[in-house]
Formats: sequence, C-alpha cells, structure tokens
Amino acid sequence: MTIRLNHFFYQSLSGDTIAVRDANDLKVIHFMDTLNGKMTNEGNNAVKHKLDVTCIALDYCGPINESICAFIDKNADIYLTLVRSTYTTMFRTIKLASMVKCFIWNDDANILATIQENNKLSFWIYPSVAFVDNDLLPIAVIEKEANEIANKSPQLISFLNNRLSIRRSDGSLMSSSINPFVSLLHTYASQMHWNEALKLCQFLKDNYDIRALWTALAGMALHARQLDIAEMAYAAVNKVDKVLYIQKIHLLKDKEAKNAEIALICGNIKEAENILIQSGFVLKAIILNLELFKWERALELALKFDKDNKYVELVQAFRQKHLQRVGKEETIKKFEQLSNEVSIRC
Repeated sequence: MTIRLNHFFYQSLSGDTIAVRDANDLKVIHFMDTLNGKMTNEGNNAVKHKLDVTCIALDYCGPINESICAFIDKNADIYLTLVRSTYTTMFRTIKLASMVKCFIWNDDANILATIQENNKLSFWIYPSVAFVDNDLLPIAVIEKEANEIANKSPQLISFLNNRLSIRRSDGSLMSSSINPFVSLLHTYASQMHWNEALKLCQFLKDNYDIRALWTALAGMALHARQLDIAEMAYAAVNKVDKVLYIQKIHLLKDKEAKNAEIALICGNIKEAENILIQSGFVLKAIILNLELFKWERALELALKFDKDNKYVELVQAFRQKHLQRVGKEETIKKFEQLSNEVSIRC
C-alpha cells in the first residue's frame, strides 16, 4: 500500500516496513519496522540522496532482510536502495533509469514496471540483481513501446500477476502484460526449486524474452550461492568472464574463502574483505586491497593486524614496485611517513 499526497508518493507501506520522506529534509528517506515501531538499522536508519525525493515505493515480496525501496528524485531518475543493512552490506543506492514518469511494484513477485519519457514501458524482472551483480541489471529487463500513452500523463494503477493496468489523463484505462514465465521463475527461485528454474529457461530457448530470463536466473542463483545453476545461466548470456570466475571458485575448499570470492564476483569488495578478516585470513584481505590498488586501506589493515611488521613490509614492497612500474614518486602521505620512519631507524 502506498499513501499518495499532492500527486506524489511521500510514504510507502509494505507488510513489515514503512518508508517515509523526511518533512524537513526532502533528500532523506526513513525506514521503520511496522512490528515494533522502531527505526531499522540503528545509527544508520536513513537514505540520504543528493536531490529531493518526489516518489517512493517499497516492494511487497521476498524476505524482510532483502526489502528494496525504489524512489524517484526531482530529476525524474529512479533509484533502488536496500531497506536494511548488515555489518557487510550498508545502504547502497543504485540508479535504475532516467526520465521516469511513474513506476509500480508487482503484487506477487519482485518485478518493477516503469514508464519513461520516451513512452518506453520497462519491466525490470529482477531488480534485486542490482545488489547481486550490477552488470546484469541492464539485461534483466523486458521493454515495450507504449505509443498509445504518448502525451497522456499515464498513471500505473495496478500490477497483478502478469497484467499491468494504466490510466491515461483522459480517464481511459489500458493494460499491458509481461511474459507469464517471469512470475513462474520467481516462484521456483523463492521455493529453491533450482532444477525446475533451469529447465524452464532451457525449455523457453526460442522465447523472445529468454535472454532476460536467463539473466534473472543468473542473479537469483548467484544470490542463493547456487554456483552450478549460476554458471550455466551466465554461459547462456555469454558472460564468459563470470563463468571462468565461478569455475575458479569451485576449486576452493574453504567455505569462507568461497563466500569471499562470491562477494567479489558480485562487486561487494567490502563484504569480501569483512568475510576474510572474520575468518582469520587477514593476509588475503590485505592482498585483495593491494590487487585493487586500494593502497591506504591495505596499509590500514597491515598496521592494525601486523604483529612483527611483515604485513607492513609487504604493503610497502607492493607500493614501491607499483611506483617503479608507473615511473612516479610517492604521493600518499601515510606511505611517505612510513618511509621516513624506516629511514630514521636505519
């Protein structure tokens, strides 16, 4: 349910959460738990956007800790953000599309429909993929031309099953539909019937929307740590780099190392680092930052966990080798200070 005020949606209510735009700061969205009335994510309970927010809506389906809020700002850009954060995944705001007139969540599955200024009707069949593998986001969408709503200031009224109802400014109603197999794919994934989901995509090999369906399955399977299914789905959409990376993950024996690598393939560097540190793989966490050229973070970890200066010396060696390779002088103050301290001791 969404509360509408002055032609804009400033509040949104789902089964377990309420989202409210701040009355004093129009850039801020607050989230509250409907069960106890408390703010979610104590100490980090608001999304602070760069522009004024004009419309917000919570999704209706899925686990409570994976709830998503979609919102539009005054530039008519639509964004997605996680409602709840964990120690590894803080609030992340990801842009979905530009020049959006209106949007609506499906009542039965986490599918988002949008109408853009170019009268393009887009069905984002697995928006959560934005927080799993953002590279898949532009592919996990089914688009349709909707010229019949041109200059009609359309409003999205309802989105039930695979039917979308649209009201034009003259009061007339029209409808559109989405591939019914999208909802079935969501059902299989929510029930952990991964073999059935795979067979569904294989059966629909000649379907016009099959690329979007394979992409959604890749994101769903990766999120659920179903690497075999994810590997086949990535292969179906020609993501060779991800296929090779998953094959590399298969060779790892340590569970936590696998989880860290999966976080990396999803682009969650902070999560991967936290998993490694909490599992006692501090050196791997440092090397991860070095490989990503995050020099200051690598040094910070080395200074924090180093007992006999071996980690610090490793970071310094990597940094010096990098500077020699690119032919530059040291510019990071922390490394300059560390080099001076070494020189004084010598």
